[in-house]
Amino acid sequence: MLSRKQGFLLRLTATRVLLLLIFALLIYRLWQLQIVEGARFRQAADVNRQRTLPTAPLRGRIFDRDGHILADKVPSFSVLAMAEDLPEEEEDRTRMFDRLCTLLQCPGTLVIDPAALDHGARSTLAPWLANHMDLPANEVSGILAATEPPFSLTLRLEDREAGWLRGHMSGTVGLTYSNSLEQALWQQQDVTPSYLPIPLTDNIPRDCALVLAEQRQEFPGIFVQDTPLRTYPDGATSAHIVGYVGRISPDELATFNPTPDSGEPVRYLENDRIGKEGAERAFEDILRGQLGISEIQVDATGHPVGPPFEIRQAEAGYDIVLTLDTDLQRKTTEILQHYIYQAERQRPDYYRPVYSGVAIAMDPRNGQILAMVSLPTYDNNAFAGGISAEELQALLEDPRHPLLNRAIMGEYPPGSTFKLVVAGAALQEGTITPETRIHDPGALLVPNRYDPSLPPLRFPCWRSGGHGWLNVVRAVQHSCNVFFFIVAGGTPENKYEDALGIENLVRYAHAYGYGEPTGLGFPGEHTGLIPTPEWKEATLSEPWVQGDLYNMGIGQGNILATPLQVLNSAATVANGGTRYRPQLLLRVLDSEGSEVQSFTPQVERVFPVEDKYLALIREGMRRSVSEGYNAYARKASVAIAGKTGSAEFGPYLYKDNRQAHAWFVAFAPYEDPQLAVVVMVEGGGEGSRVAVPAVTDIVEYYFTRPGGPASEVGYGGTDSSQR
Repeated sequence: MLSRKQGFLLRLTATRVLLLLIFALLIYRLWQLQIVEGARFRQAADVNRQRTLPTAPLRGRIFDRDGHILADKVPSFSVLAMAEDLPEEEEDRTRMFDRLCTLLQCPGTLVIDPAALDHGARSTLAPWLANHMDLPANEVSGILAATEPPFSLTLRLEDREAGWLRGHMSGTVGLTYSNSLEQALWQQQDVTPSYLPIPLTDNIPRDCALVLAEQRQEFPGIFVQDTPLRTYPDGATSAHIVGYVGRISPDELATFNPTPDSGEPVRYLENDRIGKEGAERAFEDILRGQLGISEIQVDATGHPVGPPFEIRQAEAGYDIVLTLDTDLQRKTTEILQHYIYQAERQRPDYYRPVYSGVAIAMDPRNGQILAMVSLPTYDNNAFAGGISAEELQALLEDPRHPLLNRAIMGEYPPGSTFKLVVAGAALQEGTITPETRIHDPGALLVPNRYDPSLPPLRFPCWRSGGHGWLNVVRAVQHSCNVFFFIVAGGTPENKYEDALGIENLVRYAHAYGYGEPTGLGFPGEHTGLIPTPEWKEATLSEPWVQGDLYNMGIGQGNILATPLQVLNSAATVANGGTRYRPQLLLRVLDSEGSEVQSFTPQVERVFPVEDKYLALIREGMRRSVSEGYNAYARKASVAIAGKTGSAEFGPYLYKDNRQAHAWFVAFAPYEDPQLAVVVMVEGGGEGSRVAVPAVTDIVEYYFTRPGGPASEVGYGGTDSSQR
């Protein structure tokens, strides 16, 4: 048994050993934290005390080929809030937002649940609502007494009225009121870091911005920021080409920003604007510029403890110059509007209304687009400042679809304009020769394949008496259906083996640019449709029959094309067989106006049709004007060559008649093509009656306007080195 002294010494020794072990563990842990993992913890500490502040860049401008501004920047003011500096008490914050809404004249939303309101609330609210809804008091009382689903009202209230309403809502079930500034704060407060401001509203008047700056003490946490606003001087005239910018969506933010773990800086902020349509979207990467980056030190609560330090300055986006000729664009719009109105005025009562159409002008020597009009149109300035929900809903529900760029998104049967494809393919493949003559008695009769005793199927020419004997030049001139039926699908007496055939027809259609994107690069461009037996079986669950090939030979049936495809096809015939990619971007400029990059014409492909055959097609197109039914085009001061089309669509109407789209695609001068134009009026009827005069007036204006055609040296005129 240990003595008392020995026990004390033993406990003392144990205590010392324990203390040594504890110190050893502390020293080991300190070494591990500071030496082994020091770098990692220092990095984490830096992350906790540093915040990155991005700065939005200035967006580049858009010009036409002559230096006319199509999209510009104008001073504008936005109201933002620093959440941490707003009044802490909800009542004080609400009162401040109501005063701010009175100054900015912003709306509020009152949500009413009639089923939840008690009698006293109905009695108090009814006369007040009657005044603001401009309805009789008894009618409002009836609305409040009904047990209908909740409904909302958009109101613009002075702060006193808002205060009265909020006061009467206290403890009242079935009523909620909030103004648009509060709603913006609620929507973004949880997802916006405390050191970043929250945007509340944009594009406030300058006088309001000055008042806010003078009275900033009355609006704690609120400040005004200078935010350049997009403006479009030509508005609706060029809206479908220029497009517009709008607030970036969550999907776009996720798509265009790098992933958080990539280590790359973000390209867009949550409240950024991005190109949505037209050139604004197609050339977003050029116009956008680059975000600036600053760093700021924050304390443990995330509050800034010093001024920001700029790491990278924001870089403004580049300006771009389009091939567009604004003067021609305006005149083309005016001409197309006139002939759409004329077609509507002359249409039979049983036709649907005529209110839409397309006109495009292109330089066939390089593919540069000089004008592109789609009607009806819209004012893109409405989107630049933030379109209201009501205005947007009205545009989306408009049965005329003004937001649709029919030049590249509209898909229509091309009608007889497609005969240019059939003629070129048949000549090149040897299905016909320049000397081949085919007889048109007025219709092609095809025996019933299942029962020859039944009456034959009749494929009529548009001219009931027929055209007699024709070669390919006269067939193009007169747009003879029977000629192209036989060329595309063959004749029964030769067992259809004298035909171009579906495989060749599909191949040449794609060579002409049908059934595939033109390469313009605009969002939403449609490809049209070149039907095949496989497509019909898979899509319609129907077998391919001989009539499908006959209809395809004249641009009818299931075939679809965009107006830009039709124009590009004809422009290729005009220039001798070089298919250019349609071009809208001419050059890129920096903020000083110096050229950064220029864009030369891009050849998509060289036609598989020899120019000697294309020359025959051009001759037929010229004769359709000089000797044919398109007499109006002979009024022009330059020689026009073109091809009409009356493409039937929809159900059969009065006396087996169907409404038709009016087409005319042409080029001029015939001897030296410098301009190609297409006009299509939806439901406009015969191409010769509506589209021919429209194209003629456009061509005439282009070549006779003051200053001459767009061949003068300017911002990349058609005789420039960029041709």
